[in-house]
Amino acid sequence: MTAIEYTAQPGTPVHDYIAENREKLRRVLGERGALLLRGFEVGGVDGFDGVVQAFSGSRPLSYAERSSPRSTIKGQVYTSTDYPADEEIFLHNENSYQAVWPHTLYFYCIEPAHTRGATPLADIREVYRAIDPAVREEFVRRGGWQVVRNFHADFGVPWQEAFGTGDPAAVEEYCRGKGITAEWRADGGLRTTTVRAAVHTHPGSGRRCGSTTPRSGMSPRWRRRSRRGCGRSSRTRTCPPTRTSATADASRTRRSRICGPRTARRRRASTGSATTC
Repeated sequence: MTAIEYTAQPGTPVHDYIAENREKLRRVLGERGALLLRGFEVGGVDGFDGVVQAFSGSRPLSYAERSSPRSTIKGQVYTSTDYPADEEIFLHNENSYQAVWPHTLYFYCIEPAHTRGATPLADIREVYRAIDPAVREEFVRRGGWQVVRNFHADFGVPWQEAFGTGDPAAVEEYCRGKGITAEWRADGGLRTTTVRAAVHTHPGSGRRCGSTTPRSGMSPRWRRRSRRGCGRSSRTRTCPPTRTSATADASRTRRSRICGPRTARRRRASTGSATTC
């Protein structure tokens, strides 16, 4: 994957640039999958929020069904995942476990990392093409992939934070509307189960592409700790195979072989923010 980079003279307002080149930028984004605007004057958090609206022409989606720890900076602008700097975030399709997901992701680098700190981006269209056709068709035949989430009080994101409410009735109503089965546990925790489509048709290009996250991103150390603390049936997120869903069984080596040549890396912020629309 090769992101298209547009570099400005220092101090050039990004809002003006987007207003003058919006259609071209949107077309290139649809073709290449990623844009990098470098050196523009953004105007802080408020300016970043304005960039999202100017480019997408609408307000950002509400951030529901959260699965990663993030801090709200302002409005719909959040920090990048609040993980230790030495932890790896595996390649994934953003919010693929939801019924509705963002059309565009926005990342704003406030302070460039001095070392490492890259954000890898992969072209899922090419990744999908590289997957064994038999595996692709199995996902289609079975109707998708199943995702099970277990919300615990002391491990992972609590359900109150994930759904943005402490009202169980509101959570149940949300789940019914999104095709999610909700089960309350005796200890006050929550277990949700749903099946999502694994293959989609891109609304712009009409190309088929995959949209799953059927592999854990935990390091071996954290997986062992998760098993000890939660047990196999109560892990915070699993993708068990069923008669109506398929789950890919790909090793890290195989995933790297498929994704590596289709991945671009850009330096990310050590203190950054992201929003979706």
